[in-house]
Amino acid sequence: MIIDGKKYTKADLLRRTGNVDQIAYVRKVILNEGKGDGIKMFEVANGGGLEFTVEESKCLDILDLKYKGRNLRLLAKTGPVSAANADLRGINYLRSISGGFMYTCGLSNVGKEYEDAVARHYTHGRIRFIPAEKASGEGYWEGDDYRIRIKGETRDSGFFNDNLVLRREITTAFGEKGFHIRDVVENEGFKKEPLMIMYHMNTSFPLIGAGTEFFVTEKDCMPIYDESERRKAERYNVSDPVDGYEETAYLYTVKSVDGKAYGGVYNKEIGLGLLISFETENLPYMLEWKSMRSGDYAFGMMPTNCHIMGREKENELGTLKYIEPFEKLCYNIDVTVIDGDADYNEIKKLFR
Repeated sequence: MIIDGKKYTKADLLRRTGNVDQIAYVRKVILNEGKGDGIKMFEVANGGGLEFTVEESKCLDILDLKYKGRNLRLLAKTGPVSAANADLRGINYLRSISGGFMYTCGLSNVGKEYEDAVARHYTHGRIRFIPAEKASGEGYWEGDDYRIRIKGETRDSGFFNDNLVLRREITTAFGEKGFHIRDVVENEGFKKEPLMIMYHMNTSFPLIGAGTEFFVTEKDCMPIYDESERRKAERYNVSDPVDGYEETAYLYTVKSVDGKAYGGVYNKEIGLGLLISFETENLPYMLEWKSMRSGDYAFGMMPTNCHIMGREKENELGTLKYIEPFEKLCYNIDVTVIDGDADYNEIKKLFR
């Protein structure tokens, strides 16, 4: 591994630390106050300036994300909200959105709430408030490289109903600028089931500011909402906060570059950005979500398999995806920090 430009073997490092947790670790923590009381999390620091928390109590979603002390995620004004304190009924779901860097939407619904003979499919689904099972976090050596892995499974199921299992693994290594998410969704039921999934990835200040640039390997773009159509020319740019700003969203059918699509933001003023890359086989779209509203200042980049307007609309369009009995669908996503203009200039070659 490399530390401050110098290469160290495993033996070299252990001569200097005794306990590798001195410089990189994964550990369990529990929130013990407010609406987030009782949320179990894994806290990760990979020794290269990357720090994040993974919520065991919420399907291994990612709450915090920092790089070299700088915040890279949105924390909504609600703060962390546990399943016990969440209210998903109708418009009240907005009072249970913590934001965080990533929350998983699905698996039965993404977008507007919808009720059918099977269930009430809440806005953005149920999975994000279901605790993970068999969850674990470990740090381990692979030769001279030190790696960190968090894994577990979350079951979205009901009696006389569907039985979908999300198996998630999040990995990073000492000194890396990012992490990898590998999800496998399996239908452990005996009939095919609708499957909608979106990775709601959210950034905010200080990464987001006037002049921050958004870029995506796009094939075409569909505005969501009338306001999005009106502001379509502004979709690659971020402004300072605006009182009363009406949110905008754009669904991009992405272009594959060697089997992957890319989207990112870069703030040239502070020399920092984020790159999201994902396999297009099962995630053919990326949603851009922009809220420049004062107090709710946020920008989202969201790999997805659906049109994000809700299960009812997806049925009308004939675009609802399904998973067959015992079929497994895999979703691979990489999140990488863009650290300075040199990184940015190299990454922008992907978008030419």
